Amino acid sequence: MNRAPGAAARLPETHGRHGRAAKGILALLVLLAGAAAGAYGYLQWRQHARERALREVIARIQARTPLARLWHDGVAGEGASARMLIAFEEIGPDGRPAEVRRFGIEGSVVYVDALVVTFRDGFVEKGDPLRGRSLVLFRRLFGERQKPADGYPLSAREGVPEAYRLGDPVLALFEEGIWNDFWRFANDPDLAASHGIDAAFGEAVYFVPDPRNLYTIEVRHNGAIQVETERRSGTGP
Repeated sequence: MNRAPGAAARLPETHGRHGRAAKGILALLVLLAGAAAGAYGYLQWRQHARERALREVIARIQARTPLARLWHDGVAGEGASARMLIAFEEIGPDGRPAEVRRFGIEGSVVYVDALVVTFRDGFVEKGDPLRGRSLVLFRRLFGERQKPADGYPLSAREGVPEAYRLGDPVLALFEEGIWNDFWRFANDPDLAASHGIDAAFGEAVYFVPDPRNLYTIEVRHNGAIQVETERRSGTGP
């Protein structure tokens, strides 16, 4: 069979077009696969970032800051005049304790009265440097057989907690403004909201001190104050 001149020469050209098309398709598939892998990697990264941010928010909300330590420090006097000695030590924002103070209380139960200011959740969740946790001002300490009004004062009514006086001056100034206007914030929800305050109220913790234990008063960053108990080592905290 005779072939037309030039017919054999066109076959390589057809094969070349098919090869180039195949290479183009392969390159496109590689590009799409790379894009899909990149998109998947980005979605995974974004998911992990969201989970990490959520864990950080939960950690801030559940975080606790120690405010003071108390312990049974013996008994003063005898008989009806005997009083339990309570050692009280505030803890500053840097973790350093203030000077230990000792009080003789009547009865076997010790009460610690405080003012508490909580802030809107957004401030706590973001870890705001001023409003990232609740504020607590200890007012007085007394025994179950004493009237609260006759309790021992723990902080100046106008000012900042004793352990904070030598701390961050910006934080101290901010707290001083809060405590000076505490009852205005407590009774004026609009004023409180304008300062990011969720609530302002009084609260007391109380317990029967065991000479073997150390009691730490802590504040949860989202509001509550609580007492943690552990065994003491030696005569001090």
